[in-house]
Amino acid sequence: MKKNNYTYAVILSLVLPLLATGCGSTRLTDPAATVIDAVDYDSHEIDDRSFIARTKTMELKMKDGALLAGIHDICADEQQLYVLDQMKTITSFNMHTGVQTARIDKVGHAAGEYVNPMAITCSKDTVYVLDLSDFKIVCYNTKLQYLRSIRLPGAALDFAKVSDGFLLFNPNPSEPQVIHIDNNGKSLGSYLPASTSLDLILSDKAFSEGENGNVYFIAPATNAIYLWQNGALNEAFKLNFDSQEVEAERSSEIIKKQKANVMNAFVSHNYVMTLFLAKFVTFSIYRRSTGKTESGLVNISIPYPFWPKILHGNTLIDIEETSPSKTQKTGNVAIFYELRK
Repeated sequence: MKKNNYTYAVILSLVLPLLATGCGSTRLTDPAATVIDAVDYDSHEIDDRSFIARTKTMELKMKDGALLAGIHDICADEQQLYVLDQMKTITSFNMHTGVQTARIDKVGHAAGEYVNPMAITCSKDTVYVLDLSDFKIVCYNTKLQYLRSIRLPGAALDFAKVSDGFLLFNPNPSEPQVIHIDNNGKSLGSYLPASTSLDLILSDKAFSEGENGNVYFIAPATNAIYLWQNGALNEAFKLNFDSQEVEAERSSEIIKKQKANVMNAFVSHNYVMTLFLAKFVTFSIYRRSTGKTESGLVNISIPYPFWPKILHGNTLIDIEETSPSKTQKTGNVAIFYELRK
């Protein structure tokens, strides 16, 4: 089934307006970065069999007939899938059966509670929730039982777990975009001055974990993807769309000018895959062994849009809402796209 043609009107209903703006500047591409040319994406279709070995769907079985109220963010470990929905509820599911294992809805300012959860990630035996409004990371165990909170130096829109702490996406346009903190919230460094004033956030995620556990930062409104390595952010990939650079003082101008913009990125051993917004949400696959790129709508055989949320190991994972039928109520399904080796 072809992917739905998501229009700018739909995307605008999902973006997050920021309260502050700043001055724009220009950053040149690092000569060491791999340049990925995405062309002819408006009229091209990608056969999912060219890069997906197997597709599996799994019904998410929630207790008491509950539903996930719109997917805000997800993360996964080897045993469980964790979902943050738009009603600020966090639910965990068995990764192999889809059965709900825990669910919390802890909105508030007390210990173990959150006010405005923006993102979720997990590492080993801990689940981390980023609270934008309360400037903290709330830590839970795999049963979603409260462990502790980490106070942050300021607001953050997204985050990633790294070996010695966390990386935070800083929305303040007068400061660097990425803040590095230790496991107790102490600032260790900051990186990347903003190149464009972010009056709108046009991406699904700012951070992405690669197949081998590497952390990547998708710099907003630049189409550049940075790799966190040895305590530094280095530009690893740069997307060129029809050989046109993004030139905008404010990120909202990218929509007005209908310029392509990377929304999410997934880096595996064999591929660099990006979801990007052009006239609609489109997919690009860079094959690392050949250096060739294919871009367009992904033609898949299941009745869902192709919009993966994360890469876990060698598998892209998405969660979608099922359509009601005579025999089945509306529900949710997890979709696993295992990549070809």
